[in-house]
Amino acid sequence: MENKVKKLLNLALETKDLIFVVEALKILEKKQIAPEEIEFIHFFKINGYPEELALRAYNGYKVAEWRDSTGKVIKNWKQKCIHVWFRPENKLTQKNIGITKKETSF
Repeated sequence: MENKVKKLLNLALETKDLIFVVEALKILEKKQIAPEEIEFIHFFKINGYPEELALRAYNGYKVAEWRDSTGKVIKNWKQKCIHVWFRPENKLTQKNIGITKKETSF
C-alpha cells in the first residue's frame, strides 16, 4: 500500500496533476491505524471501565489484526469499544471496586 501511495505522489509531482494526490489520499483514508496500548487503556479508564477489560479487548483485537469477529477491519476502534465492551455490567462501580480490594487484600 505504501509503495502505491509513493508512486501516486511521485506521479503528481512529475505531471503536476492533482488527481494523483486525490487517489493517494483515498488510499490513506482507508488505511486503518491501530491505537497504542496506553491510548486504548486510557480510553477505557476515562469512561469508567477497568484496565483489565481494556487489556482483554486490546489483546484480542491485536491478535486478530484489528478485525472484528466477522473478519471486518475495525475502522473506528473507539466506536467498536463503546458498542461491544462499554456495557453496564463491565463498568467500574463502588460495589465492584470494593469487592476487588477485599479479594486482593491479605
